[in-house]
Amino acid sequence: MASFGALGSPGIALAPDFRGCNCAAGGAIVTRDEDQTAYVPNAPAVVSETISGETIIMHHGTGHYFDTVGAGTALWEAIAGGGATAAMLTAVLAARRGATADGARAAALGFVATLEQHDLVRALPAPAGMAAAVPGGSAEPFEAPVLGVHTDLADMLLLDPIHDVGEAGWPSLPPLAEPQPGQ
Repeated sequence: MASFGALGSPGIALAPDFRGCNCAAGGAIVTRDEDQTAYVPNAPAVVSETISGETIIMHHGTGHYFDTVGAGTALWEAIAGGGATAAMLTAVLAARRGATADGARAAALGFVATLEQHDLVRALPAPAGMAAAVPGGSAEPFEAPVLGVHTDLADMLLLDPIHDVGEAGWPSLPPLAEPQPGQ
C-alpha cells in the first residue's frame, strides 16, 4: 500500500453500484486559502495503490473503494507523496498539453473537493517553505480528473478481519493462562 510521506500519517452513472464524478463539472465552495493548505491522505483509514497507471483508493471506515486514472492518478500521487497544496496540484494539471491555468485550477479544486467529500484527504496548514516541484511539460492531453466511487462491496469489505489486526497480527489469540502451582 502507499506510503504517505512527511505530512500524512501511517458524475457519470454507469451502474447502480457505481457513481462517477467529473470533477471539473462540480465546483465547490471553499472557504479557506487553498494555497496555504496542504492536502494529505486521511491515513490510516485510507490506503491506496497505483498499478499500471490506475490508482485504487480504499476507505477502511466506509468500505468504499475508488479508482482514478490519468490526471486523477497524477493528482493523487502528488497528494500521497507527502501532501500538496492547490497551487501544486494546479501545476500538475497545467503542465499537460492544452491546459489553461484557469481550467487546471478549477479541475484541481474540484477533484480535491470530491476527495474531501468522501473523507479521503485531510486539510492541514501547509508547512512554511513547502514548494512545488514545477513539472515539465507533459505529452498527456489535459483532461479533468474523474474519481470512480464504488459502494457495492462495502458490507463485505467491512466484515474483513483485516480491520481487527493489531501489532500481533491476525488472528490475535488471547494470551495463554499461566499454569497455577498444583495444576
